[in-house]
Amino acid sequence: MDNNLDEAAIWHVLQSIPDLELPVISIVDMGIVRTLKVDQ
Repeated sequence: MDNNLDEAAIWHVLQSIPDLELPVISIVDMGIVRTLKVDQ
C-alpha cells in the first residue's frame, strides 16, 4: 500500500474541511489555507 500523498490529494482533502462559522465554505475558500508544501 502506498502511503505517499501527492499535492492534489491533499488539496482535495483540505477543500472538504468546512469553516466552523460558515460550514458551506471550505477552509481553502476562506483563505485560511493558502499554500501547501509537500516534503518527500
